[in-house]
Amino acid sequence: MAVSAITSIKNIIGYKGSTRKGSETSVKRDDSLDPVPTVGFRVGYTKGTTKLEVRVLGARHLPAKVGRTAAGGYTVKVKLFPGREKFETETKPESWPVYNQDFSFEIANCPIVKKGTPLEAILSASNFLVFTIYAEDASKKKRVIGAATWPLDHTQFTHKQLTHDYGDNEELETPDIWKRAKDISSGITGVKQKIEERNNQLEVSLCYTPRNAEEGEVDILTLGVSKLRWSLEATREYEQKKALLYVKLNLLENGGRSIKFSKTRRFPPSISVHFQPDKDNSILDVELPQNREDLRCEFSLCTKPMLGKKTVFGRVVLGPEVGGPGSDHWERAFESPTRTITHSHNLH
Repeated sequence: MAVSAITSIKNIIGYKGSTRKGSETSVKRDDSLDPVPTVGFRVGYTKGTTKLEVRVLGARHLPAKVGRTAAGGYTVKVKLFPGREKFETETKPESWPVYNQDFSFEIANCPIVKKGTPLEAILSASNFLVFTIYAEDASKKKRVIGAATWPLDHTQFTHKQLTHDYGDNEELETPDIWKRAKDISSGITGVKQKIEERNNQLEVSLCYTPRNAEEGEVDILTLGVSKLRWSLEATREYEQKKALLYVKLNLLENGGRSIKFSKTRRFPPSISVHFQPDKDNSILDVELPQNREDLRCEFSLCTKPMLGKKTVFGRVVLGPEVGGPGSDHWERAFESPTRTITHSHNLH
């Protein structure tokens, strides 16, 4: 009775187990049974080559909405690291899309394939696949739902079904694999940390314009913000809260007194936001005082709900203090008059 009930449940949710014998031991868990976004794939390799064949099977449990609007379609991007090749599936409107699309990758740093070269040596532990799931919003802009990674595990490859052993040209493949879409993590030491370091950053600029003091003109410092990178977790959290964000540009002196400030337009949460000076109010021109030793620039990422207090998620601070935050950026701007110096900084 219990067995028939489990079989009925599997039929309802569309679960398809592998027909290969022993696959239950090679794939311990099918993450597609959990109600979170997942992506399915199969990987193949032919002995004697340096090519990896990847089939994107589909995705499951994808969110019906992107921010506040209904998702118009879903795409999966596939990339093999290290390497430059990347491919995208076609866009499907279903929240459980089926793709069954094949892509071919050149294995980076692959040793010269000789007779008897073990698969472990070819599929080095430094190689891994990343599957990034995108959803399209009403304006056809792609938004990241999440990503799944899979290190090239040689133990998952067995003889390809319905084929014979062709010796040196033997075809191998993995079973169907389903992985949860979450923050990108390759499983390699340092990779996840580097990815996290690129999150929560503002790309800001300074431009120093000297003027003719004899004619009573005052030097100008132009502050600008051009790009925001934000973490996926924070984006999802504040999308659910329907919050709007903005960046405050501020030049301060004497321990905190503001000389002049401005705010960008308000914008919805996103993992990547680009600012345009003519539309987003992302540039601030400030007349510089004579004493510049106590000055500092602040770029603050904020939100202000209709009811409640303002929240500051983090700041980028640039100033002349030697060894202080952003001092190198500040010095480069004043050493290169009229030239815009742009750099990305972590939000603190």
